[in-house]
Amino acid sequence: MFKHLLVPVDPSEPSHAAAYSALQLAKTMGARVSLYHAMEAVETYYFDEGFAMSAEVLTALEQRARIEGQKLLDSAKELADANGVSCEMLLDRPPTPARGIVAAAEKQGCDLIVMGTRGRGAVAAALLGSVTMRVLHEAKMPVLVIR
Repeated sequence: MFKHLLVPVDPSEPSHAAAYSALQLAKTMGARVSLYHAMEAVETYYFDEGFAMSAEVLTALEQRARIEGQKLLDSAKELADANGVSCEMLLDRPPTPARGIVAAAEKQGCDLIVMGTRGRGAVAAALLGSVTMRVLHEAKMPVLVIR
């Protein structure tokens, strides 16, 4: 049924559960998997006299985010390899994680996004927003949410 799954990964337990479920699903269906991590944007704050952080600090934060993101992807790839699932790894710094997830799924030609959710209550999700809710709203392909 599905041939190419996009699986966003982050350090959360729901993300790990979703990755495991996605890999089992992909193995059963013989589907390919694209593992995706959206690095957090490093905010630069301005004051009257200039930047609050030096260029060196911003570069160090960027490198740290890239290293941590790659570790997450490597860990998920090890799980994919152990389950005999073909996968590729994508690391990106999108404007927002939800936009990055949807854009990556479209660019890679994925026909299903499998992702976890932290399961916030309705009020918290409405007030704070949710990456999962935004992906559900913006994606043109099906989204499987694992709790």
